[in-house]
Amino acid sequence: MAFDFSKITQSISVGAANAVKKTSKLYEIGKINLAIQAEKREIKELEGKIGHIIYKSYKNKLKKNKLGEFSTEPGEKILHLCRKIDKHFETIEALNKDIENIKNSRSCNRCGMELPQDSKACPYCIDSVEDEED
Repeated sequence: MAFDFSKITQSISVGAANAVKKTSKLYEIGKINLAIQAEKREIKELEGKIGHIIYKSYKNKLKKNKLGEFSTEPGEKILHLCRKIDKHFETIEALNKDIENIKNSRSCNRCGMELPQDSKACPYCIDSVEDEED
C-alpha cells in the first residue's frame, strides 16, 4: 500500500497560506501601531507648547507685578493647539478602528475591551453593543 502524500501536501499548503495571512495582518497592525505612537508623540509636543505658552504668560504677569491679571483662559494660540490635539485624537480613533477591522473585532464603548465583530453584548461590563455602530 502506497503512502498518500497529497493530504500532507495539502495540509502544509493550507498551513502556509494561513501563516502568510496572519503575518500580513500582524505587519499591518504593527504599521498602524507605529502611526498611533507618532500621533501620541505629536500630542505630547503640542501639550508641551500649551504649557510653555501658559508659563510664559504667568512669568510676564509676575515680572510686571500684575499677577492678579493672570488668566488661564485659553487664548487663540492655545485654542489652535487644542484643535490640533483633537485632530490627532480623531486620527488615533480611526487607526484603532482600522486595527479592529483587521482583527475582525471592535471595542466596547463602555469599558474598551476588545470584542468579536458580531458581539451583541460585552461580557466584561454586560453592556449591549448592538447600537454602538456608526
